[in-house]
Parts: sequence; structure tokens; C-alpha cells
Amino acid sequence: MPSRIKQCAILVGGKGSRLGSETKDVPKPLLACPNRPFVAWQMELLARNGITEFVLLAGHLSHKVAGSVSQLLRYLPHTVSIQLSIEDKPLGTGGALLHARKRLDDRFLLFNGDTFFNTDFAPLLENTSTRACVLVRSVPDTQRYGLLTVNGRHVTAIDKGTPFPGLINSGFYSLHRSVLDYATPKCSLEKLVLPRLIKNEELGYSPAFGYFCDIGIPDDLQRARNYFSFLESLKE
Repeated sequence: MPSRIKQCAILVGGKGSRLGSETKDVPKPLLACPNRPFVAWQMELLARNGITEFVLLAGHLSHKVAGSVSQLLRYLPHTVSIQLSIEDKPLGTGGALLHARKRLDDRFLLFNGDTFFNTDFAPLLENTSTRACVLVRSVPDTQRYGLLTVNGRHVTAIDKGTPFPGLINSGFYSLHRSVLDYATPKCSLEKLVLPRLIKNEELGYSPAFGYFCDIGIPDDLQRARNYFSFLESLKE
């Protein structure tokens, strides 16, 4: 049986401008939720699913990311390693990933550090059949995220969202390092790499269920804080 993926890269370089003063001095993935950095919740869940190495793709306020490593380690259930890949100037999500290429395993997970998904990650961790696989989730309104169209095996299109139910890209991927052949030193994963994968029928998908949040706007950040506060209360 092929071995499960052990490495996860996390995009933590965004500016989080829609959150105003919240992200003036703190990278969005490191915002407190409620008493730990937001991204630590997802890292803990993935570590419990067998991830043993994280690569933080940092840019904006990268010194704050570097300074958070020891804190992040405290929330993980077992010994893991955390590496940093720091871009000197904004490279976009695809460029940041390409910049980290030498640090990446042949197969690895990738997600945006401002999202949390409490779901079954086995389809990603065990993926060896496609160059890329994304978890997709059904939502009642796809306007904010974009609408995915799929066939029996692959994602066939990513279009502008609508105020109607549909599938969205959760932002959680299983990737083979060779997908970076589609990237350029400064590019968007969503606007360049994914369309090339879709065109070549190389972007597989797996339906996923469970609590999902993206803290890109103030209301969703507050909802996330309420959710994690509830989880903390269960431990008391």
C-alpha cells in the first residue's frame, strides 16, 4: 500500500486587508482564536491525521510568522517539524509555492492559512492516482468562493459564483510536486496553475463534509472565534 502523505505546506503570506486593524501587526493566520493562533487549530487536526512536517509559506510580516513557530509547536499532539519558506517580495500563491519547491516532498498537502476544515482528510492523504486533488464542499451560496463544475473524476471548470447552491473549492489540496511545472515565479495558483490542471484533466476532487470557515472578513472571523471558544469550553 502506498505510504500516506506526511508533509503539509500552508500559505500564510497574505495581507488580510479586509480585516482592517486586526491584521495591521499580525498575519491573518496568527490571529487569536480564542487563545491560540487560528492556524494552530488546523495544524493540530492534520497532525492527528499523520502529518509530521509543515512548511509555512510566508511573506507579509514574515518575522511574526518566524517568531510564532515555538508557540505553534505547543499546540501539536506529537513532535513535528516546522520549516519556513520566506518570499522577499509578493509572489502570489503559485509563486510562493514555486519558491518553496526544494523544500517540498514529491507529494504534499496544501491549504490556505486563513481557512479551517474539520473533515476527513484521508482522500487527500492517500491520493497517489492524480497529480492534484482538491476537497470540494457544497454550500448554499457560491458568490464569495466561485462555482466548481465536475464530472465523474475531475474538476472541469471554476467559474464566478452565484447566489445559489453549488460546489466550491475548499482550498485544501493534495499535490504532486510536478504541478509546479505549471507555475511561474510570480503567479496565482488559482488563476494560472489550477486552470492548466483543469485543461489537462489533472485536477481530481473529493467531496468533503464538516465545519468549514474562512476568516477573510470580520463577520466570519467572529464566527470562527465563537466556534473555537465553544470547543475550548468542552475541555473545561
